[in-house]
Amino acid sequence: MVQTAKVTRVLADGRAEVAVKRQSACGHDCSKCGGGCSELMVSSTVAVIAANPVRAMPGDMVTVESSTSRVLGAAVIVYLVPFLLFFRRLFPLCGFSGSLRESARPSGWPVRTRAPAGRSVGPPGAQAAGHFLLHYRHCAGGLMFGYVRPNRDELKVRELRDYEALYCGLCHALGRRHGFFARFFLNYDFTFLAMLLDGSKPTAERKRCPAHLWCRKKGCICAGSVDAAADAGTILSYWKLRDTVADGPFWKGTAARVLSFLLRPGYRRAAQARPEFDRAVRSCLEELQALEQEGSPSLDRTADTFARILAAAALPAESSARTRALEQLLYHVGRWIYLVDAWDDLEEDGRTGSYNPIAARFPEQVEANRDYLRTTLLHSLNLARSACALLELGHWQGAVENILYLGLPMVEELVFTGRWKAVNHQNRRRIS
Repeated sequence: MVQTAKVTRVLADGRAEVAVKRQSACGHDCSKCGGGCSELMVSSTVAVIAANPVRAMPGDMVTVESSTSRVLGAAVIVYLVPFLLFFRRLFPLCGFSGSLRESARPSGWPVRTRAPAGRSVGPPGAQAAGHFLLHYRHCAGGLMFGYVRPNRDELKVRELRDYEALYCGLCHALGRRHGFFARFFLNYDFTFLAMLLDGSKPTAERKRCPAHLWCRKKGCICAGSVDAAADAGTILSYWKLRDTVADGPFWKGTAARVLSFLLRPGYRRAAQARPEFDRAVRSCLEELQALEQEGSPSLDRTADTFARILAAAALPAESSARTRALEQLLYHVGRWIYLVDAWDDLEEDGRTGSYNPIAARFPEQVEANRDYLRTTLLHSLNLARSACALLELGHWQGAVENILYLGLPMVEELVFTGRWKAVNHQNRRRIS
């Protein structure tokens, strides 16, 4: 790179300090960028040390030449290597390839086994970036956590096959509608939402898995409900990342800042498809953030705010009664998710000093109120089940009831016995 610079100081070792105008790849079009850079920063000069073979004096205008090889090498290390490691961490976890060790396997979870050539086996792919989202902190206003899972041992063969096909179809819908990067935010919760939005018998298409290109094509369910769930999931994931950026310190939120930037094009398309839901998520998150900042001791206020986010994901149905029942089901499941995640993060929030609604409600006797909290969770589950009884879910009736009556209690038991994180971590391992 060759630039014109002004000599500011001559050094004794045959070098000189020059003022070079800062160069920017954005073209200094701050009105279109919206990245938060100030005009002062993008137009300022930087001081550099350069060899002075022409014996220039202070005030002279000179031409300086810089090598970009070291800069490019540093850029590869700083940006490309972490990005590749990120992909390396997630790609083996995509698809239906997770497993559990037999010693840690609760009822309803798969056993570690070896996949035949050309096939992959294991649980549906919550092992993808849905698990990545799971590890974002509750105190940052988490949205989707991967808690909404079926008990696989109790699913019929057809129900399990269709559930896995729906998961694959949702992955393809995310990639088709919102870009490849949106696939990494796929999880169980979005699949549950897709089942609720459309109960008609699905049709499967043979598609190749982008995470297992060497495998044969899989049957993937593609329907309008899948597209709607993909839109809602992308919106939730984006605002979760932005909320993490807003709540945490700069360096702690760097990863979320980069991920939200990569997801932004997909989010804009999703927000254009579902503007009402986008506004509801933004409004509820602002309200939830205000409650967390004031340290609200009310479980109902915080859980209600989060639950309204999921209730807003319901699509208007032909029958207003069905719409209300669907909203109630999602509302109470959302309330259950929020409180379960709060208990799951209780210990870590205590170490970091982050807000936790349970700790705020019971500052000194948290363990003594374990039964009270589980009774509250049972109440939310019963209300969700009552709303489900008012719905005709058609093809997905059995799978949804399995989740509400067996899957969620199984996850709750793992969380309250302290085994959830360990079991979930083991479940994300790739089958060898």
